[in-house]
Amino acid sequence: MYAQGRYEIADGIEFYSRALFSKNQVNTVIAPSGSFGIAVQLPVSNPFLTKSIRDTLCAYQDADPVTAGRQVLTQAQCDAAAVALSPSNPDYKELTVTLSRRAVEAGPRISQYQNTVFDYMAGFRGAITDSINYDVSGGYGEAEQVQTIKGYLLNSRIRQAVRATSKTACIDTSNGCVPANFFTSGADLSPAAVAFMQQSSTVQTKTTLAQAKALISGDVGLTVPMAGDAISFALGGEYRKYTAQQASDALAKSGDLAGAGGAAPDINGGYNVYEAIGEVVAPLVQDKPFIQDLTLEAGIRYSSYSVDAPSSPKFNTTTYKAGGSWTPVDGLKIRGNYARAVRAPNISELFSPQNTGLTNLTNDPCASINDKGVRIRTAPTGVLRDVCLAQGAQSFNIDTIQQPTAAQANATSGGNINLKPETSNSFTIGAVIQPQSLRGFSITVDYYNIKVTGAVSSPSSGDAIDACFAGGNLSVSNPACLIIRRNPQTGGLDGEPSSTKGIFVASSNLGRLKTDGIDLTVNYRRDIGFADLSMALNGNWTNSSTFKATPSSINRECVGQMNADCGSLQPKLQWSLRTTLGFEKVDVSMLWRHIDGFTGPSDAFKGTINGWGNVDFTKIPSYDYFDLTTRVKITDNLTLTGTVQNLFNKQPPLVGATVGSTAFNSGNTYPSTYDTLGRRYAASLKVTF
Repeated sequence: MYAQGRYEIADGIEFYSRALFSKNQVNTVIAPSGSFGIAVQLPVSNPFLTKSIRDTLCAYQDADPVTAGRQVLTQAQCDAAAVALSPSNPDYKELTVTLSRRAVEAGPRISQYQNTVFDYMAGFRGAITDSINYDVSGGYGEAEQVQTIKGYLLNSRIRQAVRATSKTACIDTSNGCVPANFFTSGADLSPAAVAFMQQSSTVQTKTTLAQAKALISGDVGLTVPMAGDAISFALGGEYRKYTAQQASDALAKSGDLAGAGGAAPDINGGYNVYEAIGEVVAPLVQDKPFIQDLTLEAGIRYSSYSVDAPSSPKFNTTTYKAGGSWTPVDGLKIRGNYARAVRAPNISELFSPQNTGLTNLTNDPCASINDKGVRIRTAPTGVLRDVCLAQGAQSFNIDTIQQPTAAQANATSGGNINLKPETSNSFTIGAVIQPQSLRGFSITVDYYNIKVTGAVSSPSSGDAIDACFAGGNLSVSNPACLIIRRNPQTGGLDGEPSSTKGIFVASSNLGRLKTDGIDLTVNYRRDIGFADLSMALNGNWTNSSTFKATPSSINRECVGQMNADCGSLQPKLQWSLRTTLGFEKVDVSMLWRHIDGFTGPSDAFKGTINGWGNVDFTKIPSYDYFDLTTRVKITDNLTLTGTVQNLFNKQPPLVGATVGSTAFNSGNTYPSTYDTLGRRYAASLKVTF
């Protein structure tokens, strides 16, 4: 719901207001939960173990977690333990086992997001003089999201359910424990076992913004001698207060939910901003030969930030801009601008507690086996072996470390209360062309160059690995190596967050971003006799887009690349062209969207997959989408619009789950870049009265 209104109280005084309310619910469905590499205590007499599985585990797995190293059972001890059903039996043994199995019997994981937003603003505006206006307003808004997740197993109950010596009772019978069969193929987890292990959880996130601002703008009648138009100005001040909270239930905070990507800790923080602004636009020369108009504009903003935390530092920033435009002749304007801007760290970046979650990593240098159990290279030796052991691998697993399952490794990160605003310097130069000889045609072209220093950022997984393993960095005394912590059971970088901290990706102001390119807009309109033709093109060519997380990190080029370290896709070239034919009461338009191709990791899969045919995950070709829209004016007050989106039902590219970050690569494609829904239809009816 949206409403706005205004009321003229008197000459020069107008009250205005607007209000917004929105509530929606979104459900998402992903693959089932399960046991994702957690350590469990497994009785040798577990009734679901086959003899071959039991004998293999006895010969390899640790039977004495108290004693350092791996203590394996002899065959005789294993056979005796297989029939020892009570922990009080001297022959009873438990093995420390890493359990990995997706619980397909449990059904999918479902997240329900309920979003509620309201925002209200009111103010007064009017004229101080004939050429100077004022505007004073205030507002308050809240956004709340409640996420309820269902279908997740609990790691603690998985451990309880496999620690059983009969098919009907667990050793620990609390919570109504039901033994679970994770050890044979097929749908073997009983509904009762699934019900025992499954739980729901809720996380509530709330943000607020309160603000007040005042602005005076206009001109005081002053002109530069060679110009006719007066110098205009704007002066103002603003106050904003931001707050944000994340409140998680006990399960979400514990990290016990299997496959939730780590714990969701409570977050509570806020900050205040006081600002003063000033802008001026000054025509310098007008109506002269080769200078129809020469105008200068400049602005400055002073901001004072105060973070709501004990002993937290305050920081002040000053940003500014300066630019101008020159019109030498009719139909040509040349313009340019230079600006200094800042972005303050948000509340999550400031206040999030340190937490272990998931990141993307396809190659662990200590791993010699892929996540399918196939050896891909020799086990670590020399200094590499020493570093892997120093990171938490054990002598009994150092030779069999696997690559992270599904290319997802653990990563520990968190907020940093000492973060400062990041700073950008940018300039643009361009032209607006409207030829007198080609009526209805206009083109704008602008080159932009943006550099961000002191960027609030974290190292990518590749950066964290390279800081230890790349070049001459490999050493047991290198802090970047020792901060990586491995799974003590498997030696890998994935596993339970409580025991496997993985790589460390701290937030800092050490990052640097840089991009440059060209924006292009072309418009053309003319009468072609039987219809009015209009064309509108918006395009972008990105020359470069680089990211450097720390001074020692790679200055990574991300244009045209798809990988986990770059995140979202940045095409070299993209455009949209809308062509419309307008008749008396009907408009027909076609929108053409083009996305340039991308190159992926050279070692990504390329070959044949059953059901998919030939695939090549090392690249994505260029993509073109077409949307057809028809608008019919039925009466003066009634208009019907129909749209066919993705007219030719173009399917998204398949790239595999490991090509790129899971924040953007979901379901083996990039849904934030490509259309995953296929051809679809929409209709709307607009009534005016």
